[in-house]
Amino acid sequence: MILIEIGGMFAFFAGFLFKLFRPKKINHIYGYRSNFSMKNQSTWDVAQRYSANIFIICGLLLILLGAIQHIIFNESNSMNNVQGIEMISSVIVIYIICEKHLRSLFHEDGSLKTTKIT
Repeated sequence: MILIEIGGMFAFFAGFLFKLFRPKKINHIYGYRSNFSMKNQSTWDVAQRYSANIFIICGLLLILLGAIQHIIFNESNSMNNVQGIEMISSVIVIYIICEKHLRSLFHEDGSLKTTKIT
């Protein structure tokens, strides 16, 4: 029944590590990697800053959701499948949120739409 809490802690600590040790250069090993985030150094830098925050928030929400489910369902083994789906869904949500943010700031070719980067 602790599957979602472990996933939440992993997401939280991954976001925290990305914040502390942000990957400086585009790579295929470490950091938030997608085709769009790897277009150029600007998209990469924004993606790393933004995704670290999203990972932390998502991790905390998963931990909270797991605690609530633990209290309500009290060690029910049938919740493992549901929690697995919730964890996979959280990865998809992180991807969608980060990609939407990148596309709001950058054109398809990776050039900046505005001068403000968040």
